[in-house]
Amino acid sequence: MRAMRAGSSGLVPTDERFEMWKRFAKVLRCPLCAESLRLYVFEERRVVLDPAYRAQAQARGIEDNDFDAYVEAGLLSCAHCDVSFPVFMGLPVLLPYETRLHDEFRRELKPALSALGREVRFPHQEP
Repeated sequence: MRAMRAGSSGLVPTDERFEMWKRFAKVLRCPLCAESLRLYVFEERRVVLDPAYRAQAQARGIEDNDFDAYVEAGLLSCAHCDVSFPVFMGLPVLLPYETRLHDEFRRELKPALSALGREVRFPHQEP
């Protein structure tokens, strides 16, 4: 999946790469109600971490099986509000309204969204 940026004619490809650490999802909260979010991962990438960095994480008690994983595409869902927020091109989109990015997310990840076996609703507040 290639990163995009806003251009005069809409979204245009860029070589920039954004990725969300999988462990970051544990601290994210729903922007509507502040409840925790459940992460569904559609695409992830594992990286090799510097041993000193991993040792620091172990010493602090924060290393786990997902410590070396980036999420490139996924969904953050709030059970309380019954809404979801895309993680698209490595960025969590925690907006209370839909954008063109949501449409592109639906198009590119339609098979993964269908595999969830439930309707995915995005928030519909005014920008």
